[in-house]
Amino acid sequence: MKKIFKILVGVIFVVTASLIFLNIEKNTVMAQVNQFKEAYSKKDYKVAREIYEANNEKYFYKKFHFGENIKIFLEDNLRKAEKEYIDGKVNYKDTALIIKKIKSYKEVNNDIVKKVEEKINNRYQAKNTYLEAKKLLDNKNFKEALEKIEQSLKLYNDDQNAKDLKNSIVEKYKAYVFEDVNNLVSKEKFDEAISLLEKNKNVFLQKEISNKKDEINTKKSQVEQEKQKKLKEEKERKRIAEEKLKEKQKSIAALANSASNSSNGVAIDGKVLRSLTKFLIYVDINNQTTNVFSNTNGQWNLIKSISCSTGQTGSETPRGTYKVNYRGNWFYSSKYGEGAKYWLSFYGNYLFHSLPMDRNGKIVDYTLGRPASHGCVRLPVEESRWLYNNIPNGTTVYIK
Repeated sequence: MKKIFKILVGVIFVVTASLIFLNIEKNTVMAQVNQFKEAYSKKDYKVAREIYEANNEKYFYKKFHFGENIKIFLEDNLRKAEKEYIDGKVNYKDTALIIKKIKSYKEVNNDIVKKVEEKINNRYQAKNTYLEAKKLLDNKNFKEALEKIEQSLKLYNDDQNAKDLKNSIVEKYKAYVFEDVNNLVSKEKFDEAISLLEKNKNVFLQKEISNKKDEINTKKSQVEQEKQKKLKEEKERKRIAEEKLKEKQKSIAALANSASNSSNGVAIDGKVLRSLTKFLIYVDINNQTTNVFSNTNGQWNLIKSISCSTGQTGSETPRGTYKVNYRGNWFYSSKYGEGAKYWLSFYGNYLFHSLPMDRNGKIVDYTLGRPASHGCVRLPVEESRWLYNNIPNGTTVYIK
């Protein structure tokens, strides 16, 4: 019994001594851990390393607990460095240095370091790509800007600024494409407009593409219908013009025939007209022609049938029989802001004259063949010059 008691006492002593020793070593370890933390937190990495090297391999307890505390501290610092970089509080260079220092301690989990390192690098590249996208947007390179911002978001998808920039690029890109599409549509280049939409369809929603195509095709259809309508109208105008021309030619032929068969005067609608000179002028308002007859050896002949313009509605050319009485080579009306060359008066201020001109003698209206004047009989410049040079005063003018 005494022997057992002695053994028991010995065991108790050894255990008690061990516990005391472990407690003393624990306090020593924590003191050294705290020294490491203090040096590391002050970025005195050299001192921190020296403390680590001096303590991480000593005794079982010290080795295990010192290393475990260092591991926890460094991994916490790794996460802190990651957060501060993401929040923009620490730059990439300083963050990379911190990771490098932490990476050198074997206790730290390498997989954790790799994940943080990858995230930081991706974030760094994403920032640079974001800035490139912004610059491309400023230069209106919308397609390239969109590609860059998508790269940025692929590298780091949690950046709200990048998401906002992408939305801005997409909206401006759409507006840019739609502007070009609308310009092509305004020029009636419908197929090119649809081709441009297809080329940039990645930036649009399918519904937006469909709606725009419908709009283009509707416009195309309207333009085609309008063209067909104008073509029909043009054909009808041409038909009417051809009919009028035939009537006009018949009328001129009849005039020529009646004049050539008369030695007493020019027969127009059963009325025989005479002139004091060897010329006679007949203005046919219905056909918008000025017809000039000449008497040679007692026989009247139609020598000119000139397309003209008489007075428009409200300023009609007076009908009746008149005589050429005086002339001039130029006039200008301040009232109408127009003048003309080579004029012959047949009734007061009613004249034969050239196409209307501005103060500098530049033609301002080429209209002939339909009523367009203020009451005078408008003629081509060369024909008005011919009348001015050849038709004497006293020549009969018949307007019907």
